[in-house]
Amino acid sequence: MSCLNPLHQRLSGLALGELERERALELVAHVEACPNCAHDLDLYADLVTIGASPLQRPLGRLARWRARAPRMLFVVVAGFALLGVLDQLLGPSRKTSYAELADRSVPAATPHDDTAPFADEFAAALEGWGSANFEELELRLDRFLDLHPDHAEARLHRAIARRELGKLVGARADLRTLIDGTQGKLRDDAQWTLANLELLADDPAAALAVLSNFEGVEGDAAARAADLAERVRARR
Repeated sequence: MSCLNPLHQRLSGLALGELERERALELVAHVEACPNCAHDLDLYADLVTIGASPLQRPLGRLARWRARAPRMLFVVVAGFALLGVLDQLLGPSRKTSYAELADRSVPAATPHDDTAPFADEFAAALEGWGSANFEELELRLDRFLDLHPDHAEARLHRAIARRELGKLVGARADLRTLIDGTQGKLRDDAQWTLANLELLADDPAAALAVLSNFEGVEGDAAARAADLAERVRARR
């Protein structure tokens, strides 16, 4: 069982600067050394698909995500970045690495390109994302995709919403559609999200099969996939 739940209150305190430096460092070291914590971090590392830096996000949104999902440690990490706590505790280089992870894990409520077709409609469809209202989000994206079935980013967001709702069959279908029909970053995001979905479903073999698609490819996505695949194999 993950130990992130019992640590959540103290981690939240660290994010808000309420813990002494020594105790805060002990908690950070524990999370980094804990295999179950590392596993949870892997599962949630794929949450980003769009958006701005967490440094541009309001604390209220982070608080809502943190309250909804205590195991979502990356939300606390995003809080660290916002409040500058990491800079004090871990130094600039570590702060940068954690901020990048936070940037990958806190979803935004805007599309990649505000000038893209249907951008206003898409932004409206994403209402409910910041408050983690995934039921409403799925409903809005269902309606949007009925009108714009080829909108890849909307399909990716619906897959993530379905995953959060436990609708893994529907999430897989959306992700497979994207993997078969898109290229570049969106395809990488879809494959990464599917691999993490299979881990959530306790099917490491399926996750490794998806991650194998990154073999022979260069870039950050391939490096991240190779790192995750290595950790999955080590735990089998």
